[in-house]
Amino acid sequence: MRLNALLSALLLLSSLNACSAKEERIEEDTTTTDTGTAQDGSGTLDDAADGSGSGSDVTEDTRRDVPTDVIETHPLNIILTNLNPTETIYVQTSNQAGVPTWYGLFDSNRNPVVIHDSCAACNCPEVSCGVCGAALPTVQELRPSQEITTTWTATRWEDSSYRGQACEWEVELTTGDSYFMQFCWTHDAPDAAGNLPIANMSCTQVPFKIGDTEVFYDGN
Repeated sequence: MRLNALLSALLLLSSLNACSAKEERIEEDTTTTDTGTAQDGSGTLDDAADGSGSGSDVTEDTRRDVPTDVIETHPLNIILTNLNPTETIYVQTSNQAGVPTWYGLFDSNRNPVVIHDSCAACNCPEVSCGVCGAALPTVQELRPSQEITTTWTATRWEDSSYRGQACEWEVELTTGDSYFMQFCWTHDAPDAAGNLPIANMSCTQVPFKIGDTEVFYDGN
């Protein structure tokens, strides 16, 4: 009888120890494998409520919407080279409007196209821009075999309005359309103010299409 009671006590003690060990394992598992699942089941939490989280798991969509006014341009390299073996030529890199005149765009009917933002009007939709002052002209000399190059994004400026205010939009030109790039230079040196002798300018127009990567002329 006493032996049976002793065996019963040992079995009870063993059962209690097993339950205690199981509870310890369960408690340990819940503290080390918690992934921070959101209450709505949508994903993992960004940070703990006390701010101690790492911030590596984010459920909020942080992607920015692409602006609708982004222009996909077609860059064109414009190159003028002085191939005169003995003489220097001069090009105007900026006039009093602050834009270069050694190159310019003309459409297929030989009409000029505005491709430089000259501050003549505010850019749409930012119609509260300041007024630009007159710029100082700048000139660059090209000695024999030297060249000048720039990149144009194949866009032009159009007069328009925004909320009743006059302004200008930058417009992408259509791929494949034909144009002429005009190159201008002179053999006469500029005056002290940096002005070139316009009457003695030499200009030529070179055909190209939007989508081309390069247009060039060898001035001489």
